[in-house]
Amino acid sequence: MLNSQEFDIRTAQKAAVALAAILERRTRVKVILGEERVVPGTLGKVIRLPSIIARLESRVSTTRARGLEDFRQLWDTLSVQTTREVLNAIGWYEPHELDWEDPRSNRRPDLSED
Repeated sequence: MLNSQEFDIRTAQKAAVALAAILERRTRVKVILGEERVVPGTLGKVIRLPSIIARLESRVSTTRARGLEDFRQLWDTLSVQTTREVLNAIGWYEPHELDWEDPRSNRRPDLSED
């Protein structure tokens, strides 16, 4: 599992965008005027994920650093299932969990080259 201290600004940005997409796909049932409706999840907005993403994408290095720290704090509070979903979405894998015949490298993927 990825430790929050292993994030740099680039990987945190990718993980934050993936987390926003994952949380947006989750739905809930809301009663509107007595009728039950399925609405998209708003947890990403509640935990201020859009502002964290905006900080990570900022041109100012101090703002990016503050966004990275905010994301690290958020990452530590996520459930194991959610962190696995995010890591799968960004293409992260643990090399020691790979099959012998797996064509991927025996190193963690380098996400900084995009």
